[in-house]
Amino acid sequence: MITTFICKNTGGFFRINATEKALCSVERLQQPMPLSPCLSLLVKEANEQLDAYFKGERTSFTLPLEFRGTPFQIAVWEHILAIPYGETCSYTDIAQAIGRPAAVRAVGAACRANPFLVIVPCHRVVGKKGNMTGYVNGISEKMRLLQFEKGNKNIRKCHNDSF
Repeated sequence: MITTFICKNTGGFFRINATEKALCSVERLQQPMPLSPCLSLLVKEANEQLDAYFKGERTSFTLPLEFRGTPFQIAVWEHILAIPYGETCSYTDIAQAIGRPAAVRAVGAACRANPFLVIVPCHRVVGKKGNMTGYVNGISEKMRLLQFEKGNKNIRKCHNDSF
């Protein structure tokens, strides 16, 4: 059974859906909502890890995730998990790395369908020339997250061989 919780941390309000064993989705809410009593240790841990991330105290997450998507989407999301904090990769890099070099647009669609915003860091996926392209919560939020991770330094690109 999936239970929905509304949590608040330094990063704002989040809707977290979880089973007893894994997170099913994490969504950053654009507006405040009434908080849920959190009876789930897993959701409490997820909220604490998100809070630590937004405080600059955590660069990755150690949470069980239940991916629900096509095999292609799951391959993209798993690859995105490997993008180091503060770095970026292009949609093209990911398509090549998962063995589907012509599926660049499908990689973008998989990013849009990512159910674990911030935790599966689709904000680290950029256009081939480093340009800021689509993000579920908007380009300005994507840029804010990247700047947060990297400070005011230039965003470094990663290479296929770093995965």
